[in-house]
Amino acid sequence: MSQYIDPVHLRQVLTQYYNDSELHTMCFDLGIDYEDIGGRGKTEKVVELLGFAQRNNRLDDIAAYVRRTRPFVQLQMTDTLPPLPAVGIGSGTSITVHVAGDFVGGDKVEGDKVTGDKITVGNISGSSGVAIGRGAAATVTTITQAAPQSQDDFRQQLQALQAMLAKAIADGDFADADDAQDAADDLDKALDEAKKDTPRADRLANKLEAVTKTIETGAKTGAAILKATPIIAALIKAASAIF
Repeated sequence: MSQYIDPVHLRQVLTQYYNDSELHTMCFDLGIDYEDIGGRGKTEKVVELLGFAQRNNRLDDIAAYVRRTRPFVQLQMTDTLPPLPAVGIGSGTSITVHVAGDFVGGDKVEGDKVTGDKITVGNISGSSGVAIGRGAAATVTTITQAAPQSQDDFRQQLQALQAMLAKAIADGDFADADDAQDAADDLDKALDEAKKDTPRADRLANKLEAVTKTIETGAKTGAAILKATPIIAALIKAASAIF
């Protein structure tokens, strides 16, 4: 059976173990134009880099570089070929983010067959074995998020993320209660900023980046909430265009 690099775990590794300068060096060594990757801040830059790598069959190159430069990291593999990320998050098209699990028989969501019921939280939807809100931990296979086109859309997506984070906290996805509270507080502050008459994109980005960092460092290994970070990165990118 074929094995593929898990792009979600690779994103976590790049974010945790490499600083901006090291990411720039990695791109130079691999012949990737760092400036053309796009992205604002390290978290979003890593998401954009891995999206580029998937579209150009370069994930294995990045994985090999990680093995050379961070030999203590054990990269995770998956039996499922990761789907290509969508291009143009800010263009108004939908994006589909692979989260976890195999593509198997069942309901059809955005062209990929997955098992179980559909989930909808605001305008973020997906599928899982157990739907969000039914009292059991959900194993989300695909989350589909329409890029926000207005301030109202942006606020609605933040509220949807609040619901996802609240469920993660209730399910015990965080090892430390303080980390869970910090993530919730920063997300609340982001929503408060978005509700202002003249929201500031930089403040929104700072709070959302703080949420991402807390999730990545505080959530338990394999926690479903870790898969929400690409959505947050997309919101960070959209904030500069909307506000």
